[in-house]
Amino acid sequence: MKNIDGYYDQDTHDYMRCSDGVFADFIFASMAQVMGDDYKKCRNAIELGAGMGRFSFTLVNRFSGVWLIEPARAFAQTLRELFPQEHVRVVDTTAEAFFASTPVPPDSIFFCFHLLHHLLRQQRKELFSFIHSTGAPAVFVEPNPWNPLLLLQIFFNKDMSVKEEIEYLRLTRRGLSRELAACGMQVMAHAPLCMLPPFAAMKALRISGGAEKLIRLERLRRLLPFMGSYHFFYCSRALNT
Repeated sequence: MKNIDGYYDQDTHDYMRCSDGVFADFIFASMAQVMGDDYKKCRNAIELGAGMGRFSFTLVNRFSGVWLIEPARAFAQTLRELFPQEHVRVVDTTAEAFFASTPVPPDSIFFCFHLLHHLLRQQRKELFSFIHSTGAPAVFVEPNPWNPLLLLQIFFNKDMSVKEEIEYLRLTRRGLSRELAACGMQVMAHAPLCMLPPFAAMKALRISGGAEKLIRLERLRRLLPFMGSYHFFYCSRALNT
């Protein structure tokens, strides 16, 4: 990872903290609208770069086996406190070390939330090649490069760094699809997500009926794709590889 010393310290990145799964459930429900039912055959979820668990709650509740991989020790400790369930394993190591030491269980699916833009292109290639070798599907969620609010967030949020974050501008739908195709992966579904900024969405979700209203708002993604805070890719091994 393009990690700056001290960038992922214990007392930074408070905007990534979540105490419950309300936001994660909303994001997962939005993805499920586009993904269909194919992912439901997977029993195990492996989240690479789990951070402080913002997106992990739904995985813990939906899958019978969950691996949360997070190299920052302070973040990994937060994950252990949030998810003490027996079927959850928190591993404070890099993705590369995890791949080298841990066999991927059958019926698995990979999830990467906000990980790819922290990797250099060669590192992404190695990640995609490994996932391809397992035959498992994968979901990648990244900041939407067409949303101008994200640039403002990077410049004005003291816990964010241009050096660490700016790679997301390369991860357009076309750009990331090409990187995946070069590694034998095909995009089965793609869509922008979260038509409101995350902080506003989190507040709206705590209002009665807020979740249903936000899900309906997601219908605007085809008309206003640049408004999505994120975009996601549901991928599988290409049929001819």
